[in-house]
Amino acid sequence: MHSNSLPHKILCAVLISVLAITLSFVQYMLVPHIAIGQAQPDLLMILTIDISVFCSICRGTVCGFLCGVIRDLFGSGYDGVSMLVYMSAGTCFGIASASADISRPKLSAAGAGIGVLLNQLITACLCLMPENMSSLPDLLMTAVIPSVIYTAAAAAAIGPLIRPLLFFCKGSETIYDPQKE
Repeated sequence: MHSNSLPHKILCAVLISVLAITLSFVQYMLVPHIAIGQAQPDLLMILTIDISVFCSICRGTVCGFLCGVIRDLFGSGYDGVSMLVYMSAGTCFGIASASADISRPKLSAAGAGIGVLLNQLITACLCLMPENMSSLPDLLMTAVIPSVIYTAAAAAAIGPLIRPLLFFCKGSETIYDPQKE
């Protein structure tokens, strides 16, 4: 099956959707049990960044939309906030992967950490009332920064498990060549 054929594109969309749904199940059913304090890795952000870095900007943005909707439905409670952050992260890191000299796995792990940082900061600022903004530094030290570190480490750990599917789905618009690293 040629990578630009319609059946291949449909199969890739279905595979990425199934992977997103599976990771969301793991995110909300299993990850809370491996949390360190309040810190949890964000598997959906890892998927979004990996798809944008290893496949294409367009697929990363679409995956960011899907993962952001899942996160908004089951996680943050603020309609549209995670969706916008995830889509923006997918787009920005897809653009960065096209122009950066940094290795793709390092960019993937750093991107997942930065994406989680933005999502956590925006959600924290929305959750805190203006009179409670003095608790923002405590929230950063107890939940946000550990979540960023945990997610970056998880991205480095589970990235090799996700990448074979991404190489199958990469298509002709991909500029990533694993032989160059």
